Amino acid sequence: MKRFALLSFIVLFGCLSFVAKSQTEFMLHGTLKIYKGRVDSVTIVVESERKQYGRVVKPDSTGEFRIWLAYARDYVVKFSRPGYQTVMFAVSTKMPEGVKHCCFTPFDMSFHLFKPDGKSDTLFRRPIVKIKYEARLKTYNYSLDIDYYIQKMIVQAEIDKQQRVKDEASRSRMRDSLEMERKYLSLINSGNSYYVNQQFALSRQMFEKALELKPSRKYPAYKLEDIKTELEIFNKKIDSLPPDHDSIVAAVMRPKPEPKPVLTYRRKTPQELEAMFRKDLQKQIVKETRDPRELQQRLAFVSQVLDKKKPEPVAAAQPVSLAPEVPVAVKPRPIVVLPEPPPAKDSIPNFDNEAYQDSLKNKYPDERTIERTTEEYKTTTRVIINRDNKVAVYLKVEHKWGATFYFIDNTPFPMENISKSFFEVSTRLLSERDVAPAQQDSLFHGDQ
Repeated sequence: MKRFALLSFIVLFGCLSFVAKSQTEFMLHGTLKIYKGRVDSVTIVVESERKQYGRVVKPDSTGEFRIWLAYARDYVVKFSRPGYQTVMFAVSTKMPEGVKHCCFTPFDMSFHLFKPDGKSDTLFRRPIVKIKYEARLKTYNYSLDIDYYIQKMIVQAEIDKQQRVKDEASRSRMRDSLEMERKYLSLINSGNSYYVNQQFALSRQMFEKALELKPSRKYPAYKLEDIKTELEIFNKKIDSLPPDHDSIVAAVMRPKPEPKPVLTYRRKTPQELEAMFRKDLQKQIVKETRDPRELQQRLAFVSQVLDKKKPEPVAAAQPVSLAPEVPVAVKPRPIVVLPEPPPAKDSIPNFDNEAYQDSLKNKYPDERTIERTTEEYKTTTRVIINRDNKVAVYLKVEHKWGATFYFIDNTPFPMENISKSFFEVSTRLLSERDVAPAQQDSLFHGDQ
């Protein structure tokens, strides 16, 4: 009886200590894994911005670890093991004004250590990601998948490196490799999507294909182990493959067509219209006049009329003698009609801009409205700004293979391509004029 009471007291004391500590410090925890290896000799170093010395934490034999961090500081956490790639994270426990330094859920940092490949080592010379309080979430981003983030970072760096190659001969040799990287990234994105929906058969197909394309990449192997664990340990039922599952894989691996350039309409200036008219009129006169002297006179006369000057005699021209006994048939000059300029933007036939604006104001009464649609290969974010009695629509298109484009909707004209900075400035609220661009960009991130 005394033993039981003592054990209960110890457990209760431990729980109370954990709760008390969680109210004054922020905890990082997780399981460190090494693909087909042991976690011995792994060292975790915690460095603070205010103290130049490091605190060393050792995981247990299973790779589990816990790190307690005081609030209102910035830290760098380093995971290292001899022969493996050192991975660093920036962690901030500073909170915005009005947010208490207390009672946050422990942050899971489970991931795999891996051996360096000699190509992407420079990516890990600084922290790969900053873990901090997200104002839009009102907490930390607990959905961070570190293994996937590292894999995506390596793939994107490889794509960026190859796209920077300017020599055409080198580019042609590397084009196949670049296309393979895009196929690989599409496969692991699709595999993750099927895995989240518990479609393990299709997910396994995607990761097996990705492993065939890039045998040296470890992320597909990690996910195949996770699928095996789900099926064997947790006894989850595998979904049956559809009859055309091969076509699903082929569709994912099919290269995406290059985006066609968006043609924007530009009104010609009055000077350009006049130049076009002069050129056409001169061609018409040259075609109708065979006598060089008469041609010179007519061209000079037309030029003086268009320049609104009085006609002056041409010094080099001689009068044309017309014999009275030989009448000359004078051909009437054709009437030249000036081309009408294109209609202005607000006077397109059959388009009521005022009614169009009223419909947008009724549908989007707030100063800013955000709509997001996700398709197989891209995510489109529409930001509708209702300000100063006018509604403007801006678009951000994020492709799964990495590229991002920005547009403004010029209805009834085609959409116009704009820069990222113009998009960020135009879609800010009046109350966000002092918000940093990096914080605002997180509002429109397609993955959130």
